[in-house]
Amino acid sequence: MNLPVAWLIIGVLEGWAISRVLPGEHPLAPATVWGIVGAFAGGWVGMNYGEPPVLTPSIIGAAVGASVSSLILVVYRLRGRRP
Repeated sequence: MNLPVAWLIIGVLEGWAISRVLPGEHPLAPATVWGIVGAFAGGWVGMNYGEPPVLTPSIIGAAVGASVSSLILVVYRLRGRRP
């Protein structure tokens, strides 16, 4: 499988999961975009780590990147709801 396609799938799944965990708080589109951006950033970092083939670090980096970017989105949205 082509690595950018795998990163895209990971980012979409992460965005979908965040939009399901916090319904109403995070519409699907922004959560998915944040997940994809994080997956590509993490995948790129993972791809540049280690020697070829870099499949495993790249996939792990994409998953971590998507999770971190989604967490940033959640924190940003929750901080905006202060009473």
